[in-house]
Amino acid sequence: MARARQLRMRRRAMPQPRMLRRPVQRAKLLRPARAPVRPGPVGRIARVRRRPVGRSRRAALLRRRELARRRARIAALRRRAAAKRLARSRRNRLRSFRFKRPVRLRLKRPHLRPRRRPTRVIVTYPGPYWKAPLPVWTDDAPEPLPTTRKRTPGIYRTAQGPLPATRTPTPQLIKRRWIRAQVVNARRHLGRLTAFKREDYGTGLARPKEANVQAANALLNRERAKQMKLVRALGAAAQRAEGRLDTPALSRFARLKDKVALGTRQTEAIWHFYDDLFGQRRGALADQLAAMDRIALDCYQTCYMGLGRARSLPTPPPFAFMEAASPATYRRGVVVPKLARRENPFPLVRLPFHRLMNPWSLGAVPHEIGHNLHADLKLWSVTPQLIRQRLAQAGRPAPAQATWARWHKEIYADLIGVLLIGPYYIESLLDVIAKSPARVARFRSKGVHPVSYLRPHISTELLRRIGFQRRAAAYDAGWRRIYPAGVDKALPGWLRDGFRGTAAAVVDVLCFKPMSAYGGKSLSQVVRFRPQDMTTVREAAERLASGTNPGIAPERFFICAAREALDRRLAPPEQITRNFYTALTGR
Repeated sequence: MARARQLRMRRRAMPQPRMLRRPVQRAKLLRPARAPVRPGPVGRIARVRRRPVGRSRRAALLRRRELARRRARIAALRRRAAAKRLARSRRNRLRSFRFKRPVRLRLKRPHLRPRRRPTRVIVTYPGPYWKAPLPVWTDDAPEPLPTTRKRTPGIYRTAQGPLPATRTPTPQLIKRRWIRAQVVNARRHLGRLTAFKREDYGTGLARPKEANVQAANALLNRERAKQMKLVRALGAAAQRAEGRLDTPALSRFARLKDKVALGTRQTEAIWHFYDDLFGQRRGALADQLAAMDRIALDCYQTCYMGLGRARSLPTPPPFAFMEAASPATYRRGVVVPKLARRENPFPLVRLPFHRLMNPWSLGAVPHEIGHNLHADLKLWSVTPQLIRQRLAQAGRPAPAQATWARWHKEIYADLIGVLLIGPYYIESLLDVIAKSPARVARFRSKGVHPVSYLRPHISTELLRRIGFQRRAAAYDAGWRRIYPAGVDKALPGWLRDGFRGTAAAVVDVLCFKPMSAYGGKSLSQVVRFRPQDMTTVREAAERLASGTNPGIAPERFFICAAREALDRRLAPPEQITRNFYTALTGR
């Protein structure tokens, strides 16, 4: 009796353990043990003795030990979580864009060491950015404590231990990275498109003129200023989008990023266009292109110095470049597709390689310069009206008036070419327009070039009126004998009938009519190839063939001298070409 009372009192005084979290373990610990029933006296004492006394003590001890182990495990997990938070905050500080000297953190519990990521060491390199060494990754942190986190097998760092495990970025992190990358790309591109420098494209006569370089830089600076505003707006939009990360903000950022990308392509197209043009002055064609610049400049000077009144001199001067296409020109102020639809600041003369190698065929240079003079003298819209009025007075039909007015640009360039280099322009023209009989008389209702079969007769009409009647007749007869009779039967009747009179009227109104653009003079008075100039050309041809300096002959006469030397066989073609460029670039 006393023994049972003592057991009950001791059980009441014993601290009751907390209920375990896992239901299975709680059921196991709280389930009463089954003790064998021993035979004994019947009554109250017998009922007390049937209780599992030994099993109850053992269960209580097990519960106390289990609670102690759980408290120790929870405390260890809390310490480990605190260490991870501390290490994460330290990594975030080390990952910032601006390099900071790492600060050693003193932990509250020195026996817990957080894991440390490799730190990036940025070294400033004084040379060009493309030669700078790559960032160096180091790990000067102490050895981390062993962890149970799984690593990817087979991936190790060289001489520095295994690589840290990579984590899959969250959608929020991916959006932030994308936003930052767009701003970085736009700023870096804008900073690399530097201004052009003349000394970067050679040091000799062939390098671009300072005026051409400054004009290209002015156009590039205007585009860079527009792009700078867009990039700044993109940076402000990036901050707003990164702070919100919602669909409307990201959509606005994407639209602005699209505008910046378009401006980037346009600015880059302008830079590469002029870089390619200026870069040709460092190659094998540098002397040839420099010679073309001098001929083009002489044509400009001859025209502007012969005006009746002084006009503002156009600047920059023409610039020649080589391209595998037919000769052409980009006039001053005209929109050029290769310049991202921007206006060209100075005349560009495009010449193919085969023309540069055959200087006697360079009648294309005065022809293309004629287009630029036509535009700079503000005659682009005047000449078609003058042609219509004159042909209407002559009684020509409306289709003839419209066709000749549409041909005004090419006719003007041919006529001014004859006035600049005389009969040698017609010989150079015949080299180009001589085609097969099926093509030479082909008429295009919307074409801007005159029909090839009729085109030389317009130039010979002018040649006849400036004092070269015999040469003009010889060119007409020789041109007609190249093709069979009746080749012009495919042309419209209104174009074929009365062609001679129509050509004479057009030549008269374009070359012999005084205009205010010429200062009260006519075009034939401003610039003209005189019969006595033939003596100068013949002497220059003889000197050019022998390698002697041609003297003070105008640069445009060198084309005439090369053609004269070739026609008279004064020297082999290779020698004529070599002496031609030597004489022009050696001045």
